[in-house]
Amino acid sequence: MDNQRLFLWVALVFILWMNYDAWQRDYAPKPVPAAAAQTAGTTNAAAAPTSGLGGSVPTVSTAASGVPAAAGGASGAPGAPAAGTTDAPAAGTTAAGST
Repeated sequence: MDNQRLFLWVALVFILWMNYDAWQRDYAPKPVPAAAAQTAGTTNAAAAPTSGLGGSVPTVSTAASGVPAAAGGASGAPGAPAAGTTDAPAAGTTAAGST
């Protein structure tokens, strides 16, 4: 039979197509229902929610006057030393303890 290679190529293409089709059915994004798409497209982003958790979430003020000062008197200026501790061992100590 002289057409064995042709039949093998056709079988390979068919198997690859079936694999692609199964992948699309399993992992393709779910289509958005038309009613939800219309509702989402026409909602105003600035409108307050009328129900659910959105109505009970507090809003944050963007005023800088309500920001507390940094602890330890750090100015926060670039190049200023930071106050605090490090994970480095103190001078004169080793892994076994003090010398």
